[in-house]
Amino acid sequence: MDVVQRAVIELRGTIDTKSTLGQGTAFAMSFPVQMSATQVMISQSARHLLAISERSVEQLLPIGSDLQAEADGSHTFLVQGERIPALRLESLLALPINAFEQSGTTEAVMIVFDENRQRRAVIVPELSESRNVVVKPFSTVVPRTMGVDGATILGDGSVASVIDLPDMLRDYDANSQLSGRKNEAVVAARLPLCLIVDDSVSVRRTMEQLMQDTGYDVISARDGIDALGTLQKRTPYIVLVDLEMPRMNGLALTNALRNKAGTHATPIIMITSRFTDKHRKLAEEAGVNAFLTKPYSEEHLLSTMERLLREAA
Repeated sequence: MDVVQRAVIELRGTIDTKSTLGQGTAFAMSFPVQMSATQVMISQSARHLLAISERSVEQLLPIGSDLQAEADGSHTFLVQGERIPALRLESLLALPINAFEQSGTTEAVMIVFDENRQRRAVIVPELSESRNVVVKPFSTVVPRTMGVDGATILGDGSVASVIDLPDMLRDYDANSQLSGRKNEAVVAARLPLCLIVDDSVSVRRTMEQLMQDTGYDVISARDGIDALGTLQKRTPYIVLVDLEMPRMNGLALTNALRNKAGTHATPIIMITSRFTDKHRKLAEEAGVNAFLTKPYSEEHLLSTMERLLREAA
């Protein structure tokens, strides 16, 4: 252990020992991050000074007709007869699209191998000559940014951030995939509008809560007349209706919905305490898609709704 301690001290590190009775001893060694040298190309705009690492950079090409905008808004770059994805450096750095814009300068394209050894084109501001610089890591109090290795001091005393494009591409791809999954989750969570029609306040409240907890957008009505009034503003994707209600019962409402162009094929589930074959037959003749009797299983109701919506789609 004395040999280890001397080696740690020579590297200007520290070693901490922690022992727990009956469990063992843990040694934690810490070392300062050493400065390193790397080959970079300097890119300067009115407000930014960057040192772009040449790691995994295959080619540096002039920008021109080889850059093409696609229908979805993305860009591709033609290299040796192959079109590869192209991104602006501003996008990788999460900067405004015109952040590097400067009159009298010419943009260039760096062909980079990403972590999967796939070619990617990165559009960068005008570059100066290649040079070898010493990279100094940022202090630990500065938040770590993927693809920004640290900073370097140039010959004129100016400070440039050192950019590693493969790391930056990996971080950009990971964030894009995460954003895509979030968007998919939001779309999936946005279930269709459900109309609940029941003259009982307590029943409406209970069903509203169930639908909202499940993720449905919900509107409700106390009877058939009230329900037809709500259709002037919004059209539901599915209707849950009671059989017996004042002014207009569930059968009359179903007939009315089937005679309207906007709700002619809307799935309708009738939920009632009347469970005779006569009532079931009347409901089917009126155009009800599913007939449930009270008390009903919430799981059965939700699965029935899902099935009817899937069939309607």
